[in-house]
Amino acid sequence: MKPGGHLGVIDRSAPLGLNWTDYMERHFLPPEILIDQVTRGGLRLVSFDSDFAGPPDGTRYYFAVFEKPRQ
Repeated sequence: MKPGGHLGVIDRSAPLGLNWTDYMERHFLPPEILIDQVTRGGLRLVSFDSDFAGPPDGTRYYFAVFEKPRQ
């Protein structure tokens, strides 16, 4: 990713404390884990919406936007 590039992630939240395999099989991740993993990779969190609207079934999502710092 180029410096100044952005990464957006939309996902359903999940409870903390599950095995990593459970998160991968269910295709959701707690925002705390996402933020930790992505910031460890050198990106910084620039915005976070914990109540992002999903499909009409009422499922709620979170939306996180990260940026690779300009060097």
